[in-house]
Amino acid sequence: MKFGESVGHFLDVHEDEYHALKIPSNSSVKLFEWLPALYEVEYLKAAPQEDKQHFQVGKAFELMVLEPEKVSKIKTFSAKSYDSVAYHEACTKNPDCVIVSEADLAHVGRWAGSWEKSEKRFERTKENVAQVSCIVEIPTLDIPVRFKMRCDDVDFDNRIIYDYKLVKSAHPTDFQRAIWDFGYDVQAAMYLKGMSILFPDGEPWRFVFCVQEKHNYGYDSRFSAQYDLDSLSLEAAWAHVYVSLQLIHDKQFRGYNSGQLNTEKYRKWAT
Repeated sequence: MKFGESVGHFLDVHEDEYHALKIPSNSSVKLFEWLPALYEVEYLKAAPQEDKQHFQVGKAFELMVLEPEKVSKIKTFSAKSYDSVAYHEACTKNPDCVIVSEADLAHVGRWAGSWEKSEKRFERTKENVAQVSCIVEIPTLDIPVRFKMRCDDVDFDNRIIYDYKLVKSAHPTDFQRAIWDFGYDVQAAMYLKGMSILFPDGEPWRFVFCVQEKHNYGYDSRFSAQYDLDSLSLEAAWAHVYVSLQLIHDKQFRGYNSGQLNTEKYRKWAT
C-alpha cells in the first residue's frame, strides 16, 4: 500500500515518499499561518529545496542518537561550504545518505555523545520506535481533513512523543523564544492531536522536546535538556491549526492585506 492511501502509523517510510505526499504537515501549516499564499507557491507548487547544512547536521545527529545502526549512511566531504563542488559531488556519489562536512561530523559526534550521557537523567527507554510516519484524519469536521506527521521517536508503552532539536542555546528562555519563532508549538499540538486520534485508549499523550545545545565543551551533558509545553499553550496552538486546516482544505490561499501601519513600538527615544 502506498503511503498516504489510508490513515494510520507507518514505519520505514522513506523521506522522499513522505515529503512527496502534499497534504498538510506541521511545517506547511506554519508556512500557511505566516502567509497563506506561501502554502500554495512554496509547498504545493515549488520544486523541493536542496537540503543544506542545518538539515544534514540535524539528520546526522538523529541517526547517531536514535538509529546508531545506520550511521554508515553518514558520509563526509572535505570542503567547508555546503554550496561547494565537493558537497554536490558527495551527494551524487552517495544517494540516500546524509552528507556533512568533516568538521561538522566531529561536532555532531560530540553533541550526540553529550546527549547519550544526559539520557541517564531522562525517561526515554531503549524500546522506543524511531521515525514513525502517520496519516491522521480529523473526525470532527463535516468534510474529513487529513494531515501527516513524522515523529522522531515514540514510546508507545508510556505514550510519549520525543522530538529532537539541535540548537544554538538550550537555555529555557532561549528555547521558549525558539518555540514561538519557529512554531514548535504548532508541531507539538498537531502531533499530540494526531496520536490521540490514532491511539485514543489510555493516558493522555505527552510531547517532549529533547534539546541539545551546540556547545564546545567536549562531552559535557549539562547542556542538554527536556522541555514540554503547558496545556494552555497547546490548546491555543491547536485552535490555530484547526482553523488553518479548514482554510487549507477550502484552498483559501490569500496574500497580504493592505492597510495602515504603526511603527510606534519600534521607536527608541534618546536618553
